[in-house]
Amino acid sequence: MKNFCEDPPVCIVMFAHASRKPSVQKLHQPSVRKDSGVIQRAIGFEIEVKNWHTWQPSASMFLFESYIRAVKSLRIPHKQKDLLLTGEHFTLTADRPTHKSVPEFVTDAFSDDPDGFQELTETFRKIQAMLHLMHARAKVQPKRLQPIYWLKDFGKIEDDNASFDALPPPDMHAQANVGIRLSKVPELFKLSGTYPSMSPYYERFTRIKDVFKPSAWREMESMRNAHDSVLEAVKEFSVTHGPSEDWQASNNFVGLCTFLVHYLECPLINYDSYIKGGFPVMARTDFAAMYELLPPEERSYFQQSDGQHFIALFEKVKFCENNYQPLDLKGLVFEKGARQGELDPVNMSHLTREQWLANITQGVDFLTVKGYPGPDSEKLELDTMGSWGKKFDEVTPKRLQAPILELRRIQYTKDIDELLPIASDIFFTVVGLNQNPE
Repeated sequence: MKNFCEDPPVCIVMFAHASRKPSVQKLHQPSVRKDSGVIQRAIGFEIEVKNWHTWQPSASMFLFESYIRAVKSLRIPHKQKDLLLTGEHFTLTADRPTHKSVPEFVTDAFSDDPDGFQELTETFRKIQAMLHLMHARAKVQPKRLQPIYWLKDFGKIEDDNASFDALPPPDMHAQANVGIRLSKVPELFKLSGTYPSMSPYYERFTRIKDVFKPSAWREMESMRNAHDSVLEAVKEFSVTHGPSEDWQASNNFVGLCTFLVHYLECPLINYDSYIKGGFPVMARTDFAAMYELLPPEERSYFQQSDGQHFIALFEKVKFCENNYQPLDLKGLVFEKGARQGELDPVNMSHLTREQWLANITQGVDFLTVKGYPGPDSEKLELDTMGSWGKKFDEVTPKRLQAPILELRRIQYTKDIDELLPIASDIFFTVVGLNQNPE
């Protein structure tokens, strides 16, 4: 019998290792923490409707809506993650990536099996129907704000006073939290680093409208080349080092290092964005937890001497963003600082590349709010990076442990009916990656 994920969906519904010793800060934590465990996330989505806004009135609803719209002081943007509506397998919340609130649909995690796909399909049909209705009503009454009570048939209304400015055509940006086997990260990166028109089903992993930006091209180059850079470094390293004379790096080790190489390059590419916005694939499970997925012999070897062998390996890696030369590992991870829009850059001066890499082998990821060794003014810039600590997903029928990743470069669309095809292609690609043999 053919596996259900072997082919993309046929029918899409149209509706709806170093000579010197690294400076390791002694902030080590146990390798198994209280927050370890499994989140059965499978594949969950977030869909922001970028140019629609949601707000609540600061004055009596007896005022004319047109007056409230004209006098901006009479309306208040919702707080981030304010819950507006609860539906079956999804919620409608407010998000505030800027000074405005935008509506965001957050789905449940759909299991990686036929039942999960069926739930995904039904959920996205309902979301599409809501978007159609909101936009249609706004077009009929272009001078008014459209209250959310119209959506009562789609779920439980949580805020009777929530309103939307839904007049412009929607500009929808989907993101996904997925469990990906560590050994499959290089394959994911190659998909994400492919020019969209060369791979019709995989174009979903690139924001089409950003693809011609220089930073986008450099991101894709980094993702395409990280795996080969690691293999070359491992080959050179294994001549004089390694857990044993006949050591062959495990697939998980190569996957982890590929991820780390790209992570080290990201701050050199997108330093003019808020930090997590510069990572096309962001780790929600932290890197210290991923390190625990390595075979015991490898894990023990690279843990020695406060991670010295691990640093030595990365000294051999050649980076695209450094003209295919090694990076100075004593340099800061965010050597160019962190910038949010036109604001002055935040000086992220408390974490070097060496510190970050070495401490991963010791059980702590410094590139998280929880682990970062600097002040709150810096650490809070990391937001949700690695925020799920040592929690994993379980994927495939064998329930293999997989780190949870956030796919942040999924294609934008202005077509409401394109949401289901995008979600379906992401679903089937992720399931396929996890089920493919080593």
